Formats: sequence, structure tokens, C-alpha cells
Amino acid sequence: MANQTAVQESAQALFCAIADYLGQSETKIAFDLTNFPTYKDLYTKYKKPKYNPTKEIGLLIKESFDKHVHAPGVTLDSIKDLFENDNDWYKSSVNIAKQIMIEIQNIDSNFNKIKKVNWSDVFYVRGDKEIMGNIAILFKKANETQKKLPAKGSITFGDINKWSPADIYFASDRARKKLSEEAKSNVPLTFIELNSDISNLIDTGDLLPLSLKKQPNTVTIKKVNFERKKELDELASYSYVSSIKRERYLIVKISKTDSKSELLFQHDPSANAYKCTIILSKNARGGSASGNLIPNIIKIIDNGFGAQFSNDLKKSLANFSTEKAKVIRSIGKSDRDRYDEAMGKLSKTLVTDVLNEKMFNYLNKSKHASSIIRLLLEYTASTTLLSSKFVLAK
Repeated sequence: MANQTAVQESAQALFCAIADYLGQSETKIAFDLTNFPTYKDLYTKYKKPKYNPTKEIGLLIKESFDKHVHAPGVTLDSIKDLFENDNDWYKSSVNIAKQIMIEIQNIDSNFNKIKKVNWSDVFYVRGDKEIMGNIAILFKKANETQKKLPAKGSITFGDINKWSPADIYFASDRARKKLSEEAKSNVPLTFIELNSDISNLIDTGDLLPLSLKKQPNTVTIKKVNFERKKELDELASYSYVSSIKRERYLIVKISKTDSKSELLFQHDPSANAYKCTIILSKNARGGSASGNLIPNIIKIIDNGFGAQFSNDLKKSLANFSTEKAKVIRSIGKSDRDRYDEAMGKLSKTLVTDVLNEKMFNYLNKSKHASSIIRLLLEYTASTTLLSSKFVLAK
């Protein structure tokens, strides 16, 4: 059975495929939440497209999913269940698909084919082998090459999402064949070469990496890593402003003009992971880094504090793990309330109080604070010089 994230992302792929068939004009009619505020309303009340009166909506949805969506492990019934249980996911899927259809030519004019009636040569994938699987193989190749570079300050990606956080892809047969050929090659690969290949496929309208944020209201479509000068200027506008200590997390304000943009440093006791999460405008999650990636990024700017924080991090997580085992032996997990309360206390005293205090003190007195903030933002938001182009829908 597919997990909920897989179903949510596949639901978005489905509605993008439906919009592809309907074309721009009819998509605006069918995806009008005023007339069809729920999935049931769309399914029962939407009239057939006037240019194809035989294609009633139930058949269109089924054909879109069966023939144009590649989402292994996800069923159409699971998507219907998602919409019935959480109407905001239906609204988000509708809004994002409609906005992409409206703005697709701004990404590249070669995607204009999607605006036409009937399916284009593009199909929609989530978790498949031929597109996302082969891209994962190519990412691993390039990351292995990066690890061999001796350059000071060089950092490899902890996972593929920091290179490209795409949740679904639009892809043509041409993209599928090219990625398959490259994945089978034994020739070493660099990120410069891989990013160039991805960029070329975007430029020809054969591939579109799409990163999704749940958005039941107004949708913003943003190209990321397309215009480096503009994006670097935007990144440079962030700096260290202030820190606020809370019981279980540290809030770091990073903009003098946008009060909603901040870093959150916190500990997740269930995974025993210390994380830095970036929140940008409109409450959209900007990405996160966890574990030793945080001190490794800091080391690039300040090796001394980065090394010290790395040691403190390891000790804190080890202490939590030791004490957690004692709690499990003592009270077990069956009494969930007692167990969660005990984990919360251990998390606070052994990890959060220790690490957030050190981070708070350092950021408040270090001349490197703003540089570290920008580098954390660059990495967690997948906007490093080695990151791939993608489109963010939020």
C-alpha cells in the first residue's frame, strides 16, 4: 500500500494529466472551485467537454490515470479516498494544475503543447523507474564524483532532494529514452553535465521537475535555479536578524522585511534527529537539513564552531538514545501518554536545551552569522550552484 505522501503527489499528477487533455480554456471551466468545490461535485456535475461529448468526466479521470500517469503503488481509489477525507488536497490539486496550465509558457514556450486540447506527448510520473528512478541513478553518479573532489569547502548532497526536490515530473518519450541511455552508461558524471542535460530537456519541453506544496488557496508558480544572478541577489537579502528561544525549538529571524521567513532549530525525538527547517513567505516550507549536515555546512564558514557543534551534536543524540532505552525498559511504550511525556522531557533537557543554547549564543555574537544563515538557506532550499532546475508550486 502506498504511503499518504505518494497518494498526495500522485493526485497532483492526475490533475495535471486531466488539464493536459482539457486544454487551457476548458481547464479554467472544469477547475473552477466555485462551481465544483469538492471532488464529488466535479465528478457528478461537470458537463462533458463540448469538443468531445463522449468523454464524460469519470471516463476522462480513469483514462488520465491509467494511460498518462505513472505512479507505481498508487491506485485511483486511493486518490478518491484522499479527496473524500481531505478536501483541501482536492482544492490544492485543482489549483496547482490550473495555475501551471495558465503559466506553462513562462517556464518554456515549448510547453505550450500542453495548452492544446487532448493529451500532448507528455506523461506524468511519480516514483517510476524510467524517469525518477533513472534520475536517481544519475544523481548518485554525480554525487560520487563530487565526493572525490579535493576542493576545500566542497560539500556533497545528503540526499537527492537537496539537489532537486521534485515530487513529480512531466516527461516525454524523448526524455525517457535519453535518461535511460545515460543511466546505463559507465562513463563518470559530474553535476555540471547532469544539470546541463536536465536543463536542455526543460528547454525543449521534454521534462519538467515539479516540487509541490499543499495550497488550497492562491497558487504561486516559481522557477528555481533558472536565473542565478537574480536568485543570488534574493539569497543575499537574507541575513541574521534575531533569535527567539522557545521551550522545544529556536526561532531565527532571517529577514528585516518579511516576518514570516525564519529558521527553526528543533529535535525530533521519534527519529532522534536534530533539524534545521527553513520557513519562507506564505508559510511554505523551504526545506530542511538534519544530522551532521548542519555542522558540515557551518564548517565551510567557521570550521572551529562547526567542529565543536558536531561533537556536541553527537554527544547530545547519544545521551538521548541512552536515556530513551532506559525509559523503554522502565515504562515501555504501551502507555503512550507517559511515554510521549518522557520523550519530550528528554528531548528538551538532553538535546534542545544544549544545542539551541549553543546556536543561540553563537549567532548572537558571531560575525559569520549571516553567512551561515545564507549557506543553510541555499542548501536546504536546493539552490546551491550544483542544484538542478525545478519549478515550485506553492
